[in-house]
Amino acid sequence: MEEIITTEKAYTAAIDLKKHAEDRRDEINKYYSSLFAAIVTIMPFIGKIEEVIKLPFFSSNSINLIVIILSIIGLTLSISWVKVLKHIHTYIIALENFIIVIEQTQNNKLFTHLTKFFRDSETSSKITKDEIWIPYIFMLIFIIILLVSLVSYL
Repeated sequence: MEEIITTEKAYTAAIDLKKHAEDRRDEINKYYSSLFAAIVTIMPFIGKIEEVIKLPFFSSNSINLIVIILSIIGLTLSISWVKVLKHIHTYIIALENFIIVIEQTQNNKLFTHLTKFFRDSETSSKITKDEIWIPYIFMLIFIIILLVSLVSYL
């Protein structure tokens, strides 16, 4: 027998999905920022490896090459982070719009009221859209590191 989804169930599911997407976004941001912090923290110490470990094949060119590779990895991860945040942002907006449509049909305007409140205030209701600048800052950092390493490598 086919079960009909009530408006109430659809509304609850949309709210739950939105909360899950926001929680997932926060987890992803923690993961990426920790990963980037590790990469950026390691870079200054790569030059020290040559001083501590005297390997015949390890030269200043090897160090520059390692920094270049780490910069390319960081840049690739930054692009990935941007794409993930844009996808999550679009998903959350779609859920918000769905919730608003349900509220308009049910004359229950809690979410609609909250959305209007955030739009009217100076506080951003679109955290994901504001967070998108963080990976762009990391992109800039890795591009600068990459360019400096390439110049000193050549």
